[in-house]
Formats: sequence, structure tokens, C-alpha cells
Amino acid sequence: QQGFAPTVRCRGVQLLTIRELVALGHGISLLPAMACGADRGRRCAYRSLAEPRPTRTLRVVRRRDRPADPLSTAFLAALRAAVPSPA
Repeated sequence: QQGFAPTVRCRGVQLLTIRELVALGHGISLLPAMACGADRGRRCAYRSLAEPRPTRTLRVVRRRDRPADPLSTAFLAALRAAVPSPA
């Protein structure tokens, strides 16, 4: 919206590595909010994105031929309670 056209030089999935590259001055990145709380050194500045914010879809995968154990059932219940349902 502001006319920013980044040149993507690197893609990665390791949040710690990406955050360290930014802290060393090697550009900027988009990270999930959970990465902010894990930054003990606070060498990076974090900003929230304006609306509409990006979202992600979570999927749970399990073997169909195995019954769900109590721990898995409790995990799914906690996940459902913590994550809002899609509209």
C-alpha cells in the first residue's frame, strides 16, 4: 500500500536464523507474532501489520486407522479453544 517493492534475496523457515540475519543488518522479514516473545536480545524492532492482517490455516493430521489417544484429544480441545473458528 505504501509503494514498497522488496527484492527477495533469501527465503527460509527457521525463525531463529531469519531473526538473527535481521539483527545482523541483513534486511527485514515478516515473522509470526510468536517470534517476538522469543527474542531475548531485543536487537530487532517489531511492528504489527495494518488491517487486513495475513492469516494462516492450521490443519491437524492423524492416522485414520488409529484411535485418538487422551493426549491428542486434549491437545485438539485446547487448540479449538485457543484458535477462533473461520467465519
